[in-house]
Amino acid sequence: MSFSTVSTRFLSLLFLLGLVSSLFAASIKQEEPANVQCHNNNECPDDHCCVLGGGRYSLPQCSPMRKRTENCRPTNDLLNTTLYYPNNSKLSITDVYHIVCPCNKGLTCDLKEGICIDND
Repeated sequence: MSFSTVSTRFLSLLFLLGLVSSLFAASIKQEEPANVQCHNNNECPDDHCCVLGGGRYSLPQCSPMRKRTENCRPTNDLLNTTLYYPNNSKLSITDVYHIVCPCNKGLTCDLKEGICIDND
């Protein structure tokens, strides 16, 4: 066998091993992190919402809706995203609040004070 034939076979084998490795890596399912309470608001009790905390690797959890005179966020938009964690796990969330739940039914978040007040 010539050097050229051996090199070609070796390169073909390396390519094949690389392809198989890539397919295997792609087939590994990324697990969700442990202790996930919710992916969306529908998974929480009626008087709770799904909230993602402000920490870097926070996990969403069910928290109570805000009560009268409690602090609130007037512009608390819903989050729809995929979260990635250092252990290679990932989590898709939809319609999740950031930091705090909105005010409970019958209440609204006062734009100036940032507290829950009765609807007028």
